[in-house]
Amino acid sequence: MFNPTFAGGAIDRATHLRRDAARLLADPAARILPLWRGKPLIDDGPAPRLAWLGADDPAARGAASPAVFLGMAAEGPRFALDVSHLEGPESVEGFADPVTLDLTPTRRFMELRGVMGALSPADAGDAATAKGVTEWHRSHGHCARCGAASAAEDGGWRRGCPACGAQHFPRTDPVVIMLVLHEGRALLGRQAAWPEKMYSLLAGFMEPGETIEEAVRRETMEEAGVRVGRVAYVCSQPWPFPSSLMIGCVAEALGDAIHCADAELQAALWAPMAEVAASLNGGEARFTAARNGAVARMILEAWVAGRVTGFRGGDAVLARLIRVNLRICGSAYMQAHDRNRPDSRPVRPDPPAHRAAAGAGGAAVRMRAVRGAGGGSAQGLAPSGAAARRRAGARRAHRAMGGLCAGAGAGGRRARRAGRRLRAGRTRPRRRRPAGRHGRPPHPAAPPARRLNRRARPAMPERRTTMSTIQPPARRRTAHRAMTAKAPIFAARG
Repeated sequence: MFNPTFAGGAIDRATHLRRDAARLLADPAARILPLWRGKPLIDDGPAPRLAWLGADDPAARGAASPAVFLGMAAEGPRFALDVSHLEGPESVEGFADPVTLDLTPTRRFMELRGVMGALSPADAGDAATAKGVTEWHRSHGHCARCGAASAAEDGGWRRGCPACGAQHFPRTDPVVIMLVLHEGRALLGRQAAWPEKMYSLLAGFMEPGETIEEAVRRETMEEAGVRVGRVAYVCSQPWPFPSSLMIGCVAEALGDAIHCADAELQAALWAPMAEVAASLNGGEARFTAARNGAVARMILEAWVAGRVTGFRGGDAVLARLIRVNLRICGSAYMQAHDRNRPDSRPVRPDPPAHRAAAGAGGAAVRMRAVRGAGGGSAQGLAPSGAAARRRAGARRAHRAMGGLCAGAGAGGRRARRAGRRLRAGRTRPRRRRPAGRHGRPPHPAAPPARRLNRRARPAMPERRTTMSTIQPPARRRTAHRAMTAKAPIFAARG
């Protein structure tokens, strides 16, 4: 369904050969991808691609750290090498460093953000791996335990400390990026360092002890002040800036009020699907969408195309319909809370919590609203203070809502039965007496076939079982008379 950029590397990592990296580097077929200040060497042409050099190329000499073994390609071993020791212009701080270094007239070190959408999936994936592991070596040259200088080991995929013996491995930081939806609109935000008018999905790093869903809710609340209910996973993407894993999600907003209290976010807005589609296609819009290759753009394109949808019949819709119908019924003090509300625990409603509902008519309206909302559960209903009034109607409403909470999550069978009883003017389910029990005849309104099947079933033809084999002697004649009157074919078999 999704083909994220940087996720299509063609090199076999061949972890079992990492200890032989020095021998593989001496192979004449070995090739090196040099990176200068995190920028890979690109063959700049109509179709940009990675530029691989021989192991004895002059540009590969004088590197401060050994080459990292990326794996085996069809043509031979592949390595990545940090050549930041080469002199060049000073880098420019900002969203993307535009500074390049020309190695030849057609080969230059270029910012990966600027060419990621033009590279092939195989080249983009290999470049992400090379950039991620070389940037890790640049920023983790000393032991995090004792502070001593560490050395690269295991083909560049581990650093060992000679002082304390600690081992360190390349790190990947998980980041949640979410498509927050509310009534057909998407929540977008921008940072001050981004290009003008550029808006993208909200994102943030996960913290220790958090699940993906909790991180989505926390980041959305911190950055935009929007409370989020349900969360669903969409896709993921390696993001080598410097070394992250983007976890794409779709989330359901419980409101549309925006409060940008986080200094990291400069502005936020709700964008309808039509405006997002216009921005993706280069049309007129209040903003420009994320650039090609970013997972944010891919998720927005999938949403516009209908491949990522919102939550149908969600709990927020259920809560809103219940509140509206309760106001119609005259009980404006009752409030329905979402079951995924992060600051409250889901609880089953207590009987006194429903006694503020007014009459069976209001309960029937609520039942119809819930059935139209597509399921879900209403929880945490607060009392209104009018529990002493209209007790008869409140009991009927309590029975209806009790059936809703207990049966809606399992298909809504109890809720549908309660709704049928209320519309028929009955408050209690009809009790049916079983056929032939203790000598009593079956209920007159019950279908004969159903009564027969519930108690004594017809005998199997091959065994020729009779009444004497399935009932005790004391009840044999009474039950036989009752079944004979309703099922003559059974009497003929007996």
